[in-house]
Amino acid sequence: MEAILACTAAGGIGLANKLPWKIDEDLKHFKRMTVGTKDQRNAVVMGRKTWESIGRPLPGRINIVLSTQLEGVPAEQAFIVKDLAELDQLLLSLQKCHWFGTTFLIGGASLYKMFFAQDKVSKVHLSLIDKPYVFDTSIDLSMIYNDRFRVQTIQRFSEFTYFEYSRVSLER
Repeated sequence: MEAILACTAAGGIGLANKLPWKIDEDLKHFKRMTVGTKDQRNAVVMGRKTWESIGRPLPGRINIVLSTQLEGVPAEQAFIVKDLAELDQLLLSLQKCHWFGTTFLIGGASLYKMFFAQDKVSKVHLSLIDKPYVFDTSIDLSMIYNDRFRVQTIQRFSEFTYFEYSRVSLER
């Protein structure tokens, strides 16, 4: 699974259940990364609060919400899974489809923490926002800034820098 996120240098990712910034270039970059192609559909995995903050399914992607509290979402909008075992089962089923592409973890903070702690992230797509913003939700950047991930790509945009990190192989 690949994690994709935007944050400040202090790890800020949210304010009042929304993004603290409005950077169109970053939103376009997120869409470009997660949509897939005409022959391939990608999945986005998110928690309940992220689902509610977006307010609708992300078009062109398979929307999966990991939540024990969310109910009543129409099946054509999103898959609702209650735990990691159910998520793993769903992803195994999807991976059997020739049109299935990449799975992206898109938040929020508690899901990032859980997936990184359980070594379920193989790649990280990080948009590091240039300016400091006020935030009430953050992630611990040491989940990424450690010897388990290595920078593969750096790309400069007008208001952020994109970093692609890949998981370092544990085999020697």
